[in-house]
Amino acid sequence: MSTLRKRPMKPPACDNCKARRVLCHSQPNGAPCPRCVEKNTICITTSVPRGRPRKNPLPTPKEIQTDVVPLASSSSLVVLYPQLVSQQLHDNLNECPELTPELVAHLFECFDLLPPVIHPLIKVTSIKATIRAAAFQLHLLPPQSRVLALCAIALSSLLSFHEAVLGPGPRPHSFADEAFFSSKSEVRSCGLRRSAVFRALRAEAFKAAWDTGIMLQVSNENTLSCYLLDVLERIDSCAPSRPWATAYTSHVRALAPTWRAAAISEAFLAHWAGILMAEALRATQSRKPVLITRDDQLLLSGPEPPSLEALLASLEISAGKPNVNILFHTMQPYTFHITCLARQLWETITGDNVPQIERA
Repeated sequence: MSTLRKRPMKPPACDNCKARRVLCHSQPNGAPCPRCVEKNTICITTSVPRGRPRKNPLPTPKEIQTDVVPLASSSSLVVLYPQLVSQQLHDNLNECPELTPELVAHLFECFDLLPPVIHPLIKVTSIKATIRAAAFQLHLLPPQSRVLALCAIALSSLLSFHEAVLGPGPRPHSFADEAFFSSKSEVRSCGLRRSAVFRALRAEAFKAAWDTGIMLQVSNENTLSCYLLDVLERIDSCAPSRPWATAYTSHVRALAPTWRAAAISEAFLAHWAGILMAEALRATQSRKPVLITRDDQLLLSGPEPPSLEALLASLEISAGKPNVNILFHTMQPYTFHITCLARQLWETITGDNVPQIERA
């Protein structure tokens, strides 16, 4: 009687494929899956224990615990240095271009065309005035300002057409170069040509952020840096956690009362409502908990607006009197309610704590 051979267990799907809910062709020996290779993204697989949990868990070996790095000899405090910046990011540092004042000035011009420039903290931190006062020389900036500048520079490289970013080859003379942008083949190649420099600049921003410890120090600049680092991390990664977004939210909650006392937040109520809505929709898209609470909304975007029913009734009344002001008066309550609905969706339908019967 021949013995039946057990089929080898299929390796688990990577985080990117799980987030997109597509079939993952996992490769042996830690090689990236074909989808991640095709999309040129970092292939990370978070192991999930299978089967029944052990009654007597195995003790954790001391060798795999987080390293403890002592501070100065005069202090008995210690700091945990988690290895959240992968070796792949450190390897990219070798391809970082020289950040000359001319290149930095160009990248900050590109930053003005990116969506994050509307964030209220851009004006509060005055990072543009700070970098101009230093003549676009990064080494003259204070540590926290330098981290923020590096974050803006890394993000701007995705839009830059500078030779130091694109390398040799055809490139536009300006954003108004119609002849270049009408050529689809040349425009398509720009993304591939700038990818190595972008990853190098992003790695430099991550390294500077860890060295400065912006997660542990609450300030306007560090808050904005955490926000931009989360944006940079999400560009080609679907990691199960968002440490920079969590630090950003924590810093915002600590600073919001001071903003209100100084009447800073009142000028940006509509901006914050839109930013909070975008964060809630981002969490909903990735099936993760919404980091924004109702208290955050009330503190940053003002008092609770009328209900959705009242908002709809007012729009129906105004339907016969078209006016552009209707749009602006409607957007703030609309974004407030969308954020609330996204949070309710997680708490009642898609969340991990919702019973399976209710989901069905």
